[in-house]
Amino acid sequence: MLKRTLYPHARFLRCLMPARVRRHYFDLDLEFVRAIGALRQRRDFNNECSEFMRDPANRRFSRGRLRLRVSGQRTRQIVDETFGSAKKMPAG
Repeated sequence: MLKRTLYPHARFLRCLMPARVRRHYFDLDLEFVRAIGALRQRRDFNNECSEFMRDPANRRFSRGRLRLRVSGQRTRQIVDETFGSAKKMPAG
């Protein structure tokens, strides 16, 4: 899921990062993706996304200006697809 939610250029640059840097650089993103994966209601997404965006680590130049991080919009699309398909499934 991390690869799907990263900005396209971040996916490319992630591959170029040395393993020792890459291992910890995306910790915040992984934490966000895990929190999104644990959601039970679509409406909770906005709270998780706001919390992620307010994190001080996202103010760094590489994460803020260069956007070497997860895309909130891409993540929202996945959440919408997931909860949208769950609504169409019959209750069992």
